Amino acid sequence: MSAQPLLKTEFISPEEYIEMEIDSDVKHQYFDGEVFAMAGASARHNIIAMNISGESRSQLRGTPCLPFGSDQRVKVEDTGL
Repeated sequence: MSAQPLLKTEFISPEEYIEMEIDSDVKHQYFDGEVFAMAGASARHNIIAMNISGESRSQLRGTPCLPFGSDQRVKVEDTGL
């Protein structure tokens, strides 16, 4: 089953998406002018993710690399994701 766009009536610019996300209680993904609601995670999932993040940070200390959690917003130029 594929995700259905949250708003399909018109193209949404990246700037409009960011404005919408600032006040949103729900996390969304932006793709090619469409906005999709994303599922949340359980407390158990978040505990595991934080433990992995903490260990990653410890292992990367002293290097130019930084770990990021799943809430980090990124844009992949090649795909628009």
